[in-house]
Amino acid sequence: MTLFLQISGFVYLVVSYCFSLTFNKTIPRHFNLLIIYVALYIEFTMLSIFKILNVYSLSIICVVKIFYLLKKRFNFRSVIKPLSKTDLIIAIVYAPVFTLTQLTGFNFDDTITTYLPRVQQWVQEESIFITLNLSEYYIPMLIYPQASQFPLLLIEIFKLPYLTFVVFSLFATSQILLTIQNFFNFNKNESDFLKFLLFLSPIVIILSTSGLTDLFYSYFLVNSFFLILNFFKNKDNETLLYSFLFTIFSINIRYHGFFILFVIGVLILKNRDFKIYLKSTTYTILLTLAFIFPSAFWIYHKKIYLSFYETFNTQYNSLSGAYQQNIDINLINNAMNNLPSLSKMIVNIYTSIAHTLVNFTYSDFPLIFLISDSNSSFNQFLINFNVYLKSYQVRTVGTVLFLISIFAILNLFVEGFSLNSRSRTSKFKILFFILALILIVFILILENFFLGLTLLFVLGFSLIILNMNKFDYEKLKFNHKDALLIFSLYFLLISIRNFNDTNLRYLFPIFVFIFPFGVKIINHFLQKKLKRIFIYLIVFVSSMQSIFLSDMLFSSNLPDIKMYSSDENKMTGGWNPIEERQNINKTINIYEKIIDKNPNFNSIISLQNKFPLSIFKNDLYYEIFEEQYTVNEETFLLNNSNILITDNKNLLFDKNLVTYLDSGENIEEKLDNNYFIIFYKNNY
Repeated sequence: MTLFLQISGFVYLVVSYCFSLTFNKTIPRHFNLLIIYVALYIEFTMLSIFKILNVYSLSIICVVKIFYLLKKRFNFRSVIKPLSKTDLIIAIVYAPVFTLTQLTGFNFDDTITTYLPRVQQWVQEESIFITLNLSEYYIPMLIYPQASQFPLLLIEIFKLPYLTFVVFSLFATSQILLTIQNFFNFNKNESDFLKFLLFLSPIVIILSTSGLTDLFYSYFLVNSFFLILNFFKNKDNETLLYSFLFTIFSINIRYHGFFILFVIGVLILKNRDFKIYLKSTTYTILLTLAFIFPSAFWIYHKKIYLSFYETFNTQYNSLSGAYQQNIDINLINNAMNNLPSLSKMIVNIYTSIAHTLVNFTYSDFPLIFLISDSNSSFNQFLINFNVYLKSYQVRTVGTVLFLISIFAILNLFVEGFSLNSRSRTSKFKILFFILALILIVFILILENFFLGLTLLFVLGFSLIILNMNKFDYEKLKFNHKDALLIFSLYFLLISIRNFNDTNLRYLFPIFVFIFPFGVKIINHFLQKKLKRIFIYLIVFVSSMQSIFLSDMLFSSNLPDIKMYSSDENKMTGGWNPIEERQNINKTINIYEKIIDKNPNFNSIISLQNKFPLSIFKNDLYYEIFEEQYTVNEETFLLNNSNILITDNKNLLFDKNLVTYLDSGENIEEKLDNNYFIIFYKNNY
């Protein structure tokens, strides 16, 4: 049966892709993923309304698409294209990624505690509109944008292997690549370098195995920004419409998409054209009604909008302690409580920038982990920024890509404010250099000496690049000065948000947007073959390092194997301390022993705390019981379950009917009953 489902899933995916290609005569190739998402959204929403979202209904839709393709006389052979030398090198890197992903499964914290359980519930209910009685923690399962988990939903419906998500991620990355090439008109050398940097970025490699939404969100963000820039240059209404379509779908994948809407709004206000205001408002309303209203209506209808508001507010709380999670600077931390809110926000932005600079520069630098045991000042500096921890956990964009992005930002900054005057340009460079030195001195005062040296190096090398012959900005399909404005606004918005050690991935999309400028600039520096080989080698080693240092790729999704390294102070994937981990393991072990003896038993989940729910094998039903609630046979029958997993210490139950299992007990002799309560101790 599983093989049949997987074959059906494979056919469905291929047909969906081919269907998107039939639109290529009217729209660019990098819109393929957009078309697929629009089609999936329509299909999943309509089937969910009637609660028939299953393999049978999707197979019928697939057959209809096949007839459509045959009628169009679609050439299926056109899908297969030969691989270049760059493609082969990338394939070599991803070979172990495919293998390890299939062996370990998804093991990122958010994926196995929230995303996968949510999708499994969709499959169970045959609808993306689910009604559950959940605690505050599980509210994200109800209110997160549905489109964010469409890739996982396809995997669960068709029982596809875990490595399928890597394929989805690589397709999204290829669509980002096509987007960039479309707007920058890269030559072959630039295109190969661009592809190498993007696909072998450590964070792309790791995200492709995670089950997270970042790569898909990046695709919609990048297209949204480039299209709006393109619109202001050509004033084409269709371009404006597509920009807002990408924006609306970015919101439907991650609520950070609202930031995009804000940034676009600033650009529109800057243009001061009433007709554009009107068109933008119209497009936003219509597209919202089409692709967000069903979810919004469901949230309102089920009266969970207050929980939505609270969760949304938490996501965007600019003062949620972010400034305390970045750089450990006593001078700042001790005074922080006495600062007004605006000052806290400013400090948070500053520390975010410094934190980003250090970690994006060093965490993925080839062989950096070899000096982790050194007692040098430089090593202590890196330890203060948790560089080594991130080398094993949360990947960055990679050292080369990040430095190229810095060059691009500085170049755009100088070009954008020099007023195209040579004398003014020189004066501006001097002023810019003085301001940078002031920043470095400020950092040195805070005893971050090596951060100052890093900034000085980046600044100096960048000024060299700035004085080289640059490409003609007028050949671009957009205004590069507005691109700098977009980057700055979005970066600030992300930095204001709770930016901590695990959130480096939130910055990835905006660097994808900006680093192509740097590729254009740095290409002048890489004319000699030896230089090019050297840079390629650094990128390659960095990518392989990210694979073999990754806790995610070399650990099972089971908590007892996965959560920690030998150093208990190092947390992997966001998991809890060792005592909590042990309790999770005991709970899972009890559950699996019951299931082994009774394979058809389903479970009621009544937990107030975070838990790797996707590990449970059978159907799950959610219910939050009040204190002193009496558990009886009716409780289990109403939820079609035999096992209650809870952390509520005050539940009452009939001892003659229900077997109560504490994680510290010997349970071998207590598995003959029909109803069980498994108590999960939460000591954290």
